[in-house]
Amino acid sequence: MKFKLKIEPSTIDLFYSAHWKVMSMFFDDPTQAHTNELKATKELIDKTEIFKGAKVLDIGSGPGGLVAYLAKNYQCHVIGIELSKVMCDSARKLIESQNLTNLVEIIHGDAQKIEFEKGFNFILSMEVFSHFDDKEKVIRKCFNSLKSRGIFAFTDSILKTKEITKEIKDICSVWVSPYLETIDGYAQILKSTGFSIIKKEDITNEAIQYYRNRNNKLKALKEKIVSKYGEDAFNNASKAVSGWLSLMEKRLSGHCRIICKKA
Repeated sequence: MKFKLKIEPSTIDLFYSAHWKVMSMFFDDPTQAHTNELKATKELIDKTEIFKGAKVLDIGSGPGGLVAYLAKNYQCHVIGIELSKVMCDSARKLIESQNLTNLVEIIHGDAQKIEFEKGFNFILSMEVFSHFDDKEKVIRKCFNSLKSRGIFAFTDSILKTKEITKEIKDICSVWVSPYLETIDGYAQILKSTGFSIIKKEDITNEAIQYYRNRNNKLKALKEKIVSKYGEDAFNNASKAVSGWLSLMEKRLSGHCRIICKKA
C-alpha cells in the first residue's frame, strides 16, 4: 500500500528556512547535513570509486559538505542542485571560504523541474529523494545525464512496512516527505530505467544508532536552544528527530544506500 502527501516544493524551502538554525546544532559538522555526516560522505565516495577530476552532479547539495569535499580532495568539477535558498547560501559561503569556486557551481532550483547538464561521470544524492513527489522522473533524468557506464549512487529514507499508519504520515509531513519508497521499489524503478544495480544496502541499524545519539544531543542542548530560539523551536526539532527515530526502531521506516551503473 502506497501513500502520497500533497507537499509543495515551496513548503520544503520554508521548512529549512524556519528550522535550519536549530537543526544545524543537531549535527557535529553542519556542512555534512545527513545521517552519519562525514563518515557517510566518505563511504559513498569510496563505494562509488570516484576518480580525480570527475564531473559530478550532487542532487540536493544542502549546505555544501559533499560538493566541497569532492572538489577539495578529488579536484572534481561539481554541480550542486538545491531547492532551499538558505542551504544554497550556506553552500556558496562554504565554497568561497575554501577557494573552490573554480570547481563548484551551486544551482538554486527544484531537481524535478530543471534540466540537468549531460556528460556526468557520477551523480550522487544523500537523503533527498524522500522529498520528491516524482522520484521516477528524477531517476530518469539522472540516467539521461550520465555518460555511458556512469554511476548513480544515493542514500535515502525508505518504507519498511505494508501498513501505512497515521504515525508514518505525521512524521513524513513533519519532514516534508510526500511519501517513502521501499528499497525494492527503488530497485525496480532503477532497473526499469535502464540502470544495473551494483550494490543495494539496508543501513537502518547504522541510522538508528546515529539518531539515538542525535536525539540525546538535542536533549542536552535544550536549554541553549530554548534560550536562543524559543520553546516552540526546540519542540519542533525534538518531534522531527524523535519521531523519525521511533519509526526506524519500530521498523516502519529505514535507511538505504544504492549504487548503480548506466549500461
